[in-house]
Amino acid sequence: MLALTFFVIANYCFCVAQIPYDKILTKISTPNNFSIISNQGYAWGYFGGGLLFIVNAFMSINPSAFGLASQAEAIRVSFLMVSVWWLIFLMPLLLNFKETKEVNKSKNSIIQSIKNIVSTFKSVYKYKNAFIFLIAFFLFIDGAHTVIYMASTFALNLGLETNAIIQALILVQIVAFPATLIWGYVAGRFGDKLVLYITIISYICIIIYSTTLSSALEFYLLAAWVGCVQGGIQGSSRGLFGKLIPQDKAGEFYGLYNVMGRAGAILGPAMVGGLLTIYGNVRIALLPIAILFILGGLLLTRVKNEIT
Repeated sequence: MLALTFFVIANYCFCVAQIPYDKILTKISTPNNFSIISNQGYAWGYFGGGLLFIVNAFMSINPSAFGLASQAEAIRVSFLMVSVWWLIFLMPLLLNFKETKEVNKSKNSIIQSIKNIVSTFKSVYKYKNAFIFLIAFFLFIDGAHTVIYMASTFALNLGLETNAIIQALILVQIVAFPATLIWGYVAGRFGDKLVLYITIISYICIIIYSTTLSSALEFYLLAAWVGCVQGGIQGSSRGLFGKLIPQDKAGEFYGLYNVMGRAGAILGPAMVGGLLTIYGNVRIALLPIAILFILGGLLLTRVKNEIT
């Protein structure tokens, strides 16, 4: 229970931090460069996170090589390393990014915050493209999150060992870095919607391909494929949304964006879990996730490329 409590607190803080982090995109560049910068942010995130994950994974697999007594100790040390890693790489932002602070003169900040939330929801309807995109985003990012979150469960149901799963997750990180950089340049030249269409179709193909898996090698190929498209769908979604919203309300709108993204991590796993309970076959359970991508892609066609 103590571990679960700390996990909830840490996850909450991470989610809250995503809002100002995304908002900074609109402060450091112009809309014409949102796409490439957004994708580069994800790419370097995969590089840094992947590098540390590789070290921690090897520590977990072979703790004695690092002078550790057990896998449990390796995991504890890994948590400490992540904390130090975050602190170190927070410094460049803390020292170099200067933001104009708005003084809140309201005596009751809680009531004012609630009013701001209501105002933001009302504002969304004024920006039709942003509103349609948020619904589309909720659907296709739900599918993407489901593929990511259910990968380990899927592999275990195929009978793969834990070490093979860790290696596949490392492969995702390695492939995602250069692939996301490439998606950034594609989005910058041809538009975010093209990137999103390609990655959505790729995810549909990934789900279909997952029904044929029978070996660790095939799972590695699936992991590499996911790594190729994962950063693209995330980076271009954030970049496109930044072009559809009023820049003076970026914080509020990216708050909604992140809420939709987090809420989108619920529907897919619930669908998979329900079908897995009924049929007991993980391959069949993943197929309905393709519907989320199809619906999200169709709604995306209604979004016009506008820079507000």
